[in-house]
Amino acid sequence: MSKQFSVRQNKIALAVMVAFGASFSTSHVLASEADVLNKIEALQAEIDSLKAQVAAKPVAAPVAVTEGKSASKDGIEWYGRLDLVAESNDDGTAKRTYLQNISSRLGLKGQRQLVNGLTGLIQVETGIAPDESSNSKTFASRNSYLGLQGDFGTFAAGTYDTPFKKLDENVSLLWGNADAMEHIIHGKGSQAFGVNFHTRLVNTFQYWSPKFSGFQVKLAYSPDEQKDTYDGKTASVVNGKTMPVAPAGANRSFFGSSVEYNNGIFNVGLATDAKQDPILLGKDITATKLLVGVKQNNWTYGGAYSTIDNNDGLKASNWMVSGQYDMGSVVLKANYGVAGESKDNAQDGGKMLGLEADFRLDKATTAYFYYADYRADSKAKGFKFDAGDNSTKTAIGKDANVLGIGIRYNF
Repeated sequence: MSKQFSVRQNKIALAVMVAFGASFSTSHVLASEADVLNKIEALQAEIDSLKAQVAAKPVAAPVAVTEGKSASKDGIEWYGRLDLVAESNDDGTAKRTYLQNISSRLGLKGQRQLVNGLTGLIQVETGIAPDESSNSKTFASRNSYLGLQGDFGTFAAGTYDTPFKKLDENVSLLWGNADAMEHIIHGKGSQAFGVNFHTRLVNTFQYWSPKFSGFQVKLAYSPDEQKDTYDGKTASVVNGKTMPVAPAGANRSFFGSSVEYNNGIFNVGLATDAKQDPILLGKDITATKLLVGVKQNNWTYGGAYSTIDNNDGLKASNWMVSGQYDMGSVVLKANYGVAGESKDNAQDGGKMLGLEADFRLDKATTAYFYYADYRADSKAKGFKFDAGDNSTKTAIGKDANVLGIGIRYNF
């Protein structure tokens, strides 16, 4: 660049000489003083431009990060979140006040360039409880995996959220116990089925495709590592049927998938899960979710619909809508969801309203307030507010509400 600049300087100097020479030559038309000044200013502008090019430092192109890409460059980095809330809740029977830990975590992630354009990925994430150390989880209790990435996509093995759970962009907007996606769409709040689909799989193999024109596919499989022996001696009555039940702690095979289109403004996705019911042996309990979201200017809004089916007479349809308005330092959020009955006239559904206001203190720190209210049908089998370490479960048919004020710090 310095050699090129020197050549350009010589050219500019020659041009100046020619310009001045022309002005003093015996020509029929002499250049006016204003013409000379204009030429000098133009030449000076070109010199300044060349100096700026020499001084400018090259800027690296941004790295496109997709799921499974643990870091922007080779190496290991630490990250985490601390999220504590002073929470007051009423389960319809008793009122309690908690210092609530909302999924605080500590993790490390990294990548390493391998042969033939392959990238090795790692992530180890552990749940921690700043308010009460005894509630801290075992090491690698959260999303932790070993992965391999290339032009084909990403393969990962370890512990990871299901594609069904991860399909939530622009719809799952609220935090803590105000999130209707977790409680209503994923069935976590309802006890009608005995299981929910807000699931982090252990012993899982997952595949995440590259994005093609905004589309991405995700697949998950978890094997049944401990095949159970059913002796038929232990029984449970379900819908009038006497059924053998599995030994406590038994694992189950699991299959999940999702496909999503996302162009940065509009997103739509479909996800399915299937896992063996812990009571109805040989049958799968299945869930399907459809999600649509929009993020444009200061507004974000969307909706989701899900069905949960035990394939033995119980099937619930659930839906929710959500919205967010970003005013810079203040963000306002709301969602509303309805959990359907497990069968006709079961009266075991409910409705949930969640409200939240976030106050950004800096790029990493947010103070926030949330309120959630759940209205139960007369035979609803106990709604659970359990996004934090302290879980609140209502009695059958009881309404519940929760109020929280907290701080979230990401690092």
